[in-house]
Amino acid sequence: MPPRPSLPWPALLAVVALPAMAAVAALPSEPVAGLGPVEGLVALQVLALLVTSAVHELGHWLAATAVGFRVAGWRVGPLAGMRTPLGWRLRLSPLSLAGGLLVPEPVRPEALRRRYTVVVLGGPAAHLALAGVLWATAAVTGRLPVSLTAATVLATGLANLVPVTLRPGDRWSDGRWLWAWAFRPALAAQRVAVGSLQLALAAGVRPRDWDRGWVLLAVGGPRRPADRAQVAGCLLGYRRALDQGDVDEAAGLLTRAFAGRGVLPQRVRAALAIEAAFFAARYRGDSGLASRLLESEGRRPWAVLEPDLQRARAALHLAEGREVEAVHACDRALVALDGRAAGLAALDRELVLAMREEAGRGLAGGEAGPAAPAAPAGWAGGAATA
Repeated sequence: MPPRPSLPWPALLAVVALPAMAAVAALPSEPVAGLGPVEGLVALQVLALLVTSAVHELGHWLAATAVGFRVAGWRVGPLAGMRTPLGWRLRLSPLSLAGGLLVPEPVRPEALRRRYTVVVLGGPAAHLALAGVLWATAAVTGRLPVSLTAATVLATGLANLVPVTLRPGDRWSDGRWLWAWAFRPALAAQRVAVGSLQLALAAGVRPRDWDRGWVLLAVGGPRRPADRAQVAGCLLGYRRALDQGDVDEAAGLLTRAFAGRGVLPQRVRAALAIEAAFFAARYRGDSGLASRLLESEGRRPWAVLEPDLQRARAALHLAEGREVEAVHACDRALVALDGRAAGLAALDRELVLAMREEAGRGLAGGEAGPAAPAAPAGWAGGAATA
């Protein structure tokens, strides 16, 4: 059982809830047919939504700790927290003024359907309980502003239980999660597995060290992925297979991901094409296919894809026997890898250094051409040096 989070949730609730209570108390008892000034009502509803978000996410949090989950992050209105190796890190997100979310980490895949359903139900249960408390308060006090607030809280709670998403890439509501666990549990489990592997990646865990149970869940689904989560699962499985040296398994998963590229946004499609170009050149020796893939997507100015683009170009140069160009592309890739998540960067760094070493051997064994230049300062044996 993981340790309970140390964040002072009661203090956070007090900071948000006390102003709302003060606003209710400050409203006059008989203004404008009992509704109060418009400005006061608007302020009250905004505060009520913040309190509701905090109570809702707290319900998820308590349910998560009860079934052995960790909490990796949360957001209530503009205030967000993320768990780091050094403790909780708080930040403000001015563009996120309403709503909330919790990032639960299941830790293990056993009994996932039952445990995750409990976590999902915790939020709506707390949400609707708050609405009941407000309705009871309105009945006792007879004040219409409190009744209006209770109606707002109840309406948002019921809306959250509607099992639909407006767009394919939108975050699932609690209702959508409950529907998926009830009727499409394999799809829900796959999304949880993808999220768990992404959290491991962000924490610096190398793909080869990922939990096999999560990987098997993440790569499930049809041969042609039907949504972004299924494509992401194939790509994560591809990375693990590549890190473990299983080239054939990696090829199959990359092929599946590429078949589902139509559901991806443009930048992710470009990243997938660049990765496919690298694989085709490096592991299949197909420089023609690699060139076509890079020609179609490699010219877009996606700065975040620079390490992958240079890695793919290095593989293409090496496949075509251009060792000097391969060395320079490897050096650019190594420099661009600074700042990438540690787990993924370690794999990419080894792939690039292996190509650089191979290109250097080719230059040393040839009769013409310059020798391979030294690797960029700070790189040795596949790891950054101080």
